[in-house]
Amino acid sequence: TWERWIVRADRPQSFHIEGVMFQVRNVNGSAPFPEDRGWKDTVWIDGQVELLVYYNQPSWPHFPFQYLSQTLELADRGSIGQILVNPAP
Repeated sequence: TWERWIVRADRPQSFHIEGVMFQVRNVNGSAPFPEDRGWKDTVWIDGQVELLVYYNQPSWPHFPFQYLSQTLELADRGSIGQILVNPAP
């Protein structure tokens, strides 16, 4: 399963999604930097990035995947959360 994510940050920070792989489609509307090409699970955000996220495994209610910024003081602003990926039917 694939999803398109748009992630914005008002100050530069890293962003990570557990249990998935993604490709950076653009950075602030431009082509990705060379270091952002290829499969990733963490990306540096300084403005806005568009990600093409690939879910290649399920998660479980007792063990969800997390998405997070490495800047913990931003947790209350939505930089940390959990996602459930259901198994394919």
